[in-house]
Amino acid sequence: MTKNNVFVCPTCGRSTTDYKHSMTKVLVMGLRRLHAVGGLARSDALGMDYSPTANFQKLQYFGLIVPTHHNNEWQITKNGEYFLQGRVQVSKWVMTRNGRKIRESDELVFIHQIQDCVQYKIEWKEQAAQPSLFD
Repeated sequence: MTKNNVFVCPTCGRSTTDYKHSMTKVLVMGLRRLHAVGGLARSDALGMDYSPTANFQKLQYFGLIVPTHHNNEWQITKNGEYFLQGRVQVSKWVMTRNGRKIRESDELVFIHQIQDCVQYKIEWKEQAAQPSLFD
């Protein structure tokens, strides 16, 4: 059951929020940095500011990076490389719940079409308060 993008488990009563993550220039910057260092590194070793580092893990929701489970490193995927080359498209946005992708946009974008910026905390708080598609 959802209300205002908050999912409540009918079994245990635990609640969680659904979040929408858009493909942004900040995410593309992080992907480019990972590619530049050979495609395998910890996000905090990429020399990025706070926002790109804090949002870096969202690239996994788009299938562009995967965790290696070794030293907290991330590895770029073939799709990540192809996306950087402009050879494939990715979903314009994804929805997550508890760190897992639950839905994605039907609209796809190439790297050269990415124009927006990250959402600020106030924006995603407002988004979480809006009714979901299932209300």
